[in-house]
Amino acid sequence: MKFFFLFIAAFCSLFGMAQNDPEPNLSIETFQRPEVLQDFKLKPYKNIKKYNQGKLRFETDYDSVGNVIKTQSYTGDYIYVHEYKHKGNLRIFYKDSKITTLDEFPKDKKSESQVFKVNFDKTGKIIEGESGRISVDNVYRKLGNTYYDDKERPIKYTDVEGKSSTNFKYNRSNLITKEYVYEANNKVDKTILNFKYKRNLVVYSETIKEKYVDGKLIDKQTSSTAIIDYKRKLPVKKVFKNRETTEERIYEYDENDNMTYYSVKIYLNVDNSLKSEEWYKYVYENNLKVYSHAYDGDSTHPDGKETIATYEYENGLLHKVYSTFNIEKDRKLEVEYFYNQHKHMIKKVHTILDINSTSIEEYKVEYF
Repeated sequence: MKFFFLFIAAFCSLFGMAQNDPEPNLSIETFQRPEVLQDFKLKPYKNIKKYNQGKLRFETDYDSVGNVIKTQSYTGDYIYVHEYKHKGNLRIFYKDSKITTLDEFPKDKKSESQVFKVNFDKTGKIIEGESGRISVDNVYRKLGNTYYDDKERPIKYTDVEGKSSTNFKYNRSNLITKEYVYEANNKVDKTILNFKYKRNLVVYSETIKEKYVDGKLIDKQTSSTAIIDYKRKLPVKKVFKNRETTEERIYEYDENDNMTYYSVKIYLNVDNSLKSEEWYKYVYENNLKVYSHAYDGDSTHPDGKETIATYEYENGLLHKVYSTFNIEKDRKLEVEYFYNQHKHMIKKVHTILDINSTSIEEYKVEYF
């Protein structure tokens, strides 16, 4: 059984990143507006390189319409490479690789790569998607196929051995069921994700696990649920519950739909006691964030559990952020932002004022 869940975790990762998985991710928050926008519409860029203290850390390549086509992450011992191709909104190719930079290995030494591609017929209609793995010796091994409906949505995945599959069901434009199945030795394990919607917004989801032996259901459990309440199509409350804990997230907004408060509390189901808590408060002027106060009850960072920040702007662009950590010890941080003529950020300077420590992030942008 442990292998089954490891397999599901690995497969979900590959499937979700590569194959335009329609499953809504309810735990990811999208309300946080980035401090600085890398706006492709201002002037299309083809490459951004991020440097930290003069060392290249991350690189992103774009196509002419703004899709990411390649990323490279430099971590010291390895370079992680992800490559993509798109057709409209559909991702038709994905490949990830890892290249070692250690001196004891050849510079072009690679780990196995995961690959996904969509195959088309002569008329441009999708035949199927195909996932596989490329060995360090550049030998390709097919792992499975994904099949699509006439709206280019995945409806089924099957592996080449016929042991595992993923099935999708839709109601109009919404995914209502996603089912993982693993079968071996007359035993079947299923993980079923069900979603309910109101005005095309997910209001409820559940994860059900089932076990079968010789075609007979021997166990069925609801392992987790999620309930979401909305106001003006914005989430105001999310409740995630599994067998051990219940997580409650609360949201508040101003009249311009800027989020002014966000909190996360986790309770132990056994006695309803509070396990952890964090919260964030924000103040806006002219729809620009000018103040924030954050608290993380679980933080063990030496700078403390609380952060207070103020934000300054020039010509509508974020110029400086002043932060104070662990108020009693007066640890203060200043972050200054610099831009090019196209309003794209090219440098961030972090300075811890009380110990006079500075670090620099630089962004080199190449345009079409």
